[in-house]
Amino acid sequence: FKVFANASILQSQTQISDSRFIRSKGFVSKQFKWLVVGVSEEQEYNALWTKGSDSLLQSSYSFYEWGGFVKSLDTAKNRFGLTYKQRTDLLPLTQTLGRTSVGESLSLNYELTRNSSSRLYGSITYRTLEIIDSTLSSNKPDESLLGRLEYRLKLWKGAATITTFYQMGSGLEVKKEFSYVRVADGQGIYEWIDRDSNEVETLDEFEIAAYQYNANYIRVNIPTNDYVKTHSNLFNETLYLRPDAVWRNKKGFKKVLSRFSSQTAYRVERKTTNQD
Repeated sequence: FKVFANASILQSQTQISDSRFIRSKGFVSKQFKWLVVGVSEEQEYNALWTKGSDSLLQSSYSFYEWGGFVKSLDTAKNRFGLTYKQRTDLLPLTQTLGRTSVGESLSLNYELTRNSSSRLYGSITYRTLEIIDSTLSSNKPDESLLGRLEYRLKLWKGAATITTFYQMGSGLEVKKEFSYVRVADGQGIYEWIDRDSNEVETLDEFEIAAYQYNANYIRVNIPTNDYVKTHSNLFNETLYLRPDAVWRNKKGFKKVLSRFSSQTAYRVERKTTNQD
C-alpha cells in the first residue's frame, strides 16, 4: 500500500474581518503486480466574515473533489491510466456555503513506448457539468469531450523524424464581443476605412493599419454572460531531416549534405460553432 496525506488549517483575525482556511489532499493506492488501484481526495474551504457579523463575504468559496484510478506501473514501457473524478463547488448563500455545481470527468491515457523508434501517446477526457443553483453560479450546464493523439517515428538511426499530432475538443466558451476605440493618432493598431462613405463606424470597416500614422484605433474585448458551444480540431505534421546522423563520417557529396538539416511543419487549426 501507498498512503499520502497533506493538510493545513489557517485561522486569522483582523480589525475588519475573520477568516478560516482549510486545505487537504491525499490518496491511497495498492499495487497488484503490474497494476495500481487507488482513490484520491482534495478539498479547499475558505470562509470570510465581516467583524461582528455571521454573514459570509462574497469572496468565500469551497470545493471538494474525490476520485478513483487504475493505472500501470510507472516503470512499464507501455503505460495506461483510467481516472474518474467528481468535483463539487460551493459559494456563499448568506450564513453558509451552498452547492452550486457538480462536475464529473472520465479520462483515459496511454503511452506505447516499448519501441524506441516508434512511439504513440494518446488521451481522451469526457466531462459533464451540472448546475445545482443557477442563482449562485454564472456557469452553464456543459458536456465536453477532449482527445489528443501523438505519434513519433524515427527512421534511419534518427536521420528522419516524423511527428503527427491531432487534437479535437468540444465545450462551452464565453461569447466574446469587441469594439474599436479611438486613441491618440499613431498610438493604436487598427485603422477605420469608411467603405460605404456613410461616416458610420461598423465592425467590418476596421483592419490592421498598413502605416503607423493611420493606426488610430485599438480593439477592446467586452465580457458577456452568454456561452456558446464550440467544436475545435487541430492537426500538426512535422518532418525533421538530419543527414549527419548517418553520414557524419562519410566523404564527398554525403559529407557536404551532412552539414545541413531541414524541418518542415504543416498545421491546420479550426474552431466552429456549427452544431452539424
